[in-house]
Amino acid sequence: MQHINRKSPVRPGSAAPAAGVVGADSPTHLLTLQEAADALRIGRTKLYELISAGALTTRYIGRRRVVSAVDLAEFIRSLPSEPAA
Repeated sequence: MQHINRKSPVRPGSAAPAAGVVGADSPTHLLTLQEAADALRIGRTKLYELISAGALTTRYIGRRRVVSAVDLAEFIRSLPSEPAA
């Protein structure tokens, strides 16, 4: 049986880290909130702040909350390229 490290951004059966899927064109590729936080290199608390502020869109599958790779890519594109003064 294959060991799955939940802290790792690499999905089982995949050689690419979760951060690499941000540019995925498939609207059906979904990330857990932890994978989205890992892809953004932020903590889950900061991710929840972004979600609460409406900066990042999430979806539900039953009770499970997920982030679309397309929505994550849109959020990244919306970020300023220069730090605020």
